[in-house]
Amino acid sequence: MIVTLVHEMSHFTGVAGTDDWAYGRTAAKALAISDPAKALDNADSHEYFAENNLPLP
Repeated sequence: MIVTLVHEMSHFTGVAGTDDWAYGRTAAKALAISDPAKALDNADSHEYFAENNLPLP
């Protein structure tokens, strides 16, 4: 799936240098509430953003 590539590619330093702070939608949402800075550094957060972002018209 494309979103898996987004997740894995976000780990590369030249892309975003993310870590895996939380896996899954529920955990990623909880992380966004409890620690927004870590949520920005979370690979699954990038995946879900890409997955849920609507295409431009």
